Amino acid sequence: MQYPNNIKKTYTKLTVSHSNRGMNLENAINQLNVLFGKSYIEKPKFEFTKKDSKWECVCLVENHKSTISVDKSKNLASQKSALKMINQLIDLKVE
Repeated sequence: MQYPNNIKKTYTKLTVSHSNRGMNLENAINQLNVLFGKSYIEKPKFEFTKKDSKWECVCLVENHKSTISVDKSKNLASQKSALKMINQLIDLKVE
């Protein structure tokens, strides 16, 4: 598409895969908090334990199965656990 003064604007398509539905680690915890803010889920809780040189994070949401993730950093472990929880919530079947 051409704009005035020959400025070219290009658009890129967002690739959404089935495995993560377009989510990324950086905003996974924020998305859980948004779902809580809209009263779709209870407040997510994160529990951490240090095992050897790695952190284990358990993400708990009431009435849902907990998710566990292990990583070198506490931050990455919590983000991965939150992303697993979101994927689990999306895959729930509504009856």
